[in-house]
Amino acid sequence: MNNLDKNANFSTLSLMILKEIRLDRGIHQGVIADRIGKTPSAWTKIENGQSSLTFDVLIGACTALQGHPSHITAL
Repeated sequence: MNNLDKNANFSTLSLMILKEIRLDRGIHQGVIADRIGKTPSAWTKIENGQSSLTFDVLIGACTALQGHPSHITAL
């Protein structure tokens, strides 16, 4: 995560962290989409910041990545 804009918000940072974890673990976007009850294209839009990251989606994504939301906020 280089070149972070100093005005980046919590959602943007959370999505960057989730994506990095997902890529590091080799988890396909479809797995997360399935866990949160969305289509893969809907998750792609969320992950790319084109749709809102809601709290329930954050929790679902963390569960799909076998992590805890507190890990995301701590980073």
